[in-house]
Amino acid sequence: MVKYTRVFPCLLYGCEAWSLREDLFKRLRRFHNRCARSMCRVDLHHAFRHHITSASLLRRLGILGIGSYFHNRVLRWAGHVARMPT
Repeated sequence: MVKYTRVFPCLLYGCEAWSLREDLFKRLRRFHNRCARSMCRVDLHHAFRHHITSASLLRRLGILGIGSYFHNRVLRWAGHVARMPT
């Protein structure tokens, strides 16, 4: 988990201004799931063979899906903008 907390700021840098299309969000989700598999030392072939889901790996690591972190950062930025004086 320590390594992943170092990657998150770089991965989501400037996401408040992103306009993500669904295909780009899928690529972000795929990268997030691949990182979770590598932290659990589970390769894609092993995951398919033993029916290991990404959700179970994320629970094992104690982290949320990338959508939660992305939307949290966007909403936090929206709160800052809403409190700005006009």
